[in-house]
Amino acid sequence: SSPSAAQATAKEYKLSLLPQTLPFDDPFVQLALDTHLLQMVRKYLGLHPMLRAIELWWDYPTDGPPKETQLWHRDGDDVMNVKVFVYFTDVDVGAGPFCFLPGTHPRGRRRDLWADHRGGRSTDEQVAAVAPRSTWRVCTAVAGTAILCDTCGYHKGLKPSHRERLMLMVQYTSGTPNYPQILQLTGAPEETLDRAQRYAVA
Repeated sequence: SSPSAAQATAKEYKLSLLPQTLPFDDPFVQLALDTHLLQMVRKYLGLHPMLRAIELWWDYPTDGPPKETQLWHRDGDDVMNVKVFVYFTDVDVGAGPFCFLPGTHPRGRRRDLWADHRGGRSTDEQVAAVAPRSTWRVCTAVAGTAILCDTCGYHKGLKPSHRERLMLMVQYTSGTPNYPQILQLTGAPEETLDRAQRYAVA
C-alpha cells in the first residue's frame, strides 16, 4: 500500500525509515563498522574510509515517468566513494533493482564517458545511445544480497512497477568529502574499536 500523507518525504516515491542520529550499538552501525567490510572499502579507496551515511529506504510503485534517483546519474559526494546496498526484500525487475553502468567508476575503463555530465540526470534512451543496454548491470537478487559499488559511476534505482523494495544503504567516503557527513552517532564508542573503526566514526 502507498504511504499516508503524514509519512511523505521529499521524494514521493521513497521513504527514509532511519533517523540521521543513531547509537553506536545500533545493529546497522555495527554492520557498517564490520572489520572485513571496512578492509574491502579501504583497499578500493586506498585510504581509511569515513562512514558518511546509513539509510534504510522503502521504495514503492508510483505513477508517472522515472525521476531524480530513478534516472541515470553519478554521485558527487567525493572523488570516489563506496556504497553498500543490502536488499531486505526479494528484488526482481518490477521491484526497482539497483542498476549500474560497469566501467564508469573513477577507476574504470569507461570513466570518461560523459565526463562533463557529473551531477546531471539521463534517461534510458540517452544512456543507450552511448552504452548498449546489454552492458547495463541490473541487480535483481533475493533478500539478504549485498552489493558494493562506487556510485561515482553511472547508476540508478530502476523505477518499481508492481512491487515494493526495502533496502539498506551504507556510504563510505574519504575524511574530506564534498558534502558534510550525514550520520551522527550518540553514546561512547566501544573501547575495543580498532584504528579503522575509530577513523570511520571520528
